[in-house]
Amino acid sequence: MPARAAEICSSIVVAVLWAASPFLMLAVTPPVLLLQRSLLHADLLLAARSDGKTRLANAAYWHQVAEREIGRSARTGRSLSVLLVDIDHFKRVNDRFGHLTGDVILLAVADTLRATVRPRDLVGRFGGEEFVILLTEAGREHALDMAERIRSQVAGTRCRLDGRPPLSVTVSVGVATQDGSSGDLSALLARADTALYRAKADGRNRVRLADPLCAPA
Repeated sequence: MPARAAEICSSIVVAVLWAASPFLMLAVTPPVLLLQRSLLHADLLLAARSDGKTRLANAAYWHQVAEREIGRSARTGRSLSVLLVDIDHFKRVNDRFGHLTGDVILLAVADTLRATVRPRDLVGRFGGEEFVILLTEAGREHALDMAERIRSQVAGTRCRLDGRPPLSVTVSVGVATQDGSSGDLSALLARADTALYRAKADGRNRVRLADPLCAPA
């Protein structure tokens, strides 16, 4: 972690200065303490925003960012999309191989999602085996392309386990898009969730698009 590395370096600097000149160390100690305090604050802020198992955004932080982007999308008239991603038959993995193996799978899927999306997109973990992705300035076609890319990349990922053959899983993806008009995050998520359930019902390892919003009469 960069903050941790910087903290170690600052401690080394203090030790070297103490050995060279205790008087010089008295001059540099206050700024070093301020630096360490700021690094601790950065670590605490990161922990408050991150899911412990996957290092993705946690649900609370993802919602916070998504609400802000929904408002920006309404002001600018640009599209925005949400993907709900669920690992297929994840309970079977836990039941057969144990929860530690399940955690390995969770992290592998999380890393694949993070590597597949654009830097400006936000991947979060909603809990259990479900993930959510915010695609900023992304219309239906881009969202569908990204969802299919994610589905394919996860299916091709092989998790190496000690003393066992490599293990792979698949995901189902529900896609919902806001066209730039004023929208509601809860409604957008509900539409993506409906599409996800349709992907599950159609056999899993599939991408499904939510029905478009009805135009006002």
